[in-house]
Amino acid sequence: MLRNSLFSSINRIPNLQQRYSGIATIFALHRVADFDPKSLTADLNVSPKFLENFIIELKQKGYDFISIDDLYNILVNQEDVKNKVLFTLDDGYLDNYTIAYPIFKRHQVPFTVYLTTNFADHKAILWWYSLERLILGHDEIVLSDGAKYSCLNAKQHREAFKHIRQRILDLNQSNLEEELNALFSNYQIDWLSDVRSLAMDWDDVIELNKDDLATIGGHTLGHPVISQLSDEQLYDEIVLSNQIITQRINSPVEHFAYPYGRKQHASHREFDLITSLGLKTAVTTRKGNIFPEHSQYLSCLPRRMLEENYAYYKMIKPSKVRIATD
Repeated sequence: MLRNSLFSSINRIPNLQQRYSGIATIFALHRVADFDPKSLTADLNVSPKFLENFIIELKQKGYDFISIDDLYNILVNQEDVKNKVLFTLDDGYLDNYTIAYPIFKRHQVPFTVYLTTNFADHKAILWWYSLERLILGHDEIVLSDGAKYSCLNAKQHREAFKHIRQRILDLNQSNLEEELNALFSNYQIDWLSDVRSLAMDWDDVIELNKDDLATIGGHTLGHPVISQLSDEQLYDEIVLSNQIITQRINSPVEHFAYPYGRKQHASHREFDLITSLGLKTAVTTRKGNIFPEHSQYLSCLPRRMLEENYAYYKMIKPSKVRIATD
């Protein structure tokens, strides 16, 4: 059992009254772009202003920013440290390069981008944005099996998004586009429209990798729910993706992030594969901070989602949590 700091939301720049517990905190982000709290995908965004203010505040409070390689060395060598912070960004959104990178560069903050290769190939299905537009553009959504979802107000929008999102996550991940077309047969949806405008291309990734502040990690080929894949499919999603990245950027891939990353999305099988492949670390989205004991659990490191809606923090009493091994 480990002690872990919890956060509560307030409405101004964080006045940290208590330091994060453990030796480090890994923050997970997706996009750094204009924030719209009414958006059904708002949890994927933090605004540039928020990110920069958060970095400045942490600096003022004495926190140090380190890379994922630094963390690996700290854990393996059992270094006695504290107050370390890491920033990670999942998927490979274009604003990671055009907006987030200049902020990190300005403050000399290391960061890791966990890249889904289909993002850079512009073949990824960013169905969450298609679903959001569908819900906001209709008074009712009717799926092919007759399931109906009212979409007349903000509450119904959120409920519809929640329930349909789960329906999508339960689909056959190895044939996702066909499954989506079948489920949404009542609508004409271009599932690739968003990736063409929202994702980095390989030139962006290569340019980013030239900076020592940046680490490019793996995040599968197509961002499936990997717990639903066969052993062979799982292996291909991770290994082929890492091979593609290595060939493109001419640097080895040594770190990985599990898509979705919660307990139901990655567990013993996935952790064991990462270990067998010799990767240095893999991160989940299970909430927690990093402790010395995580040197024995490098394939399932916890992170904390950095979200605009808890933009200002007040530390409260740490609570006991388990290392995420199951």
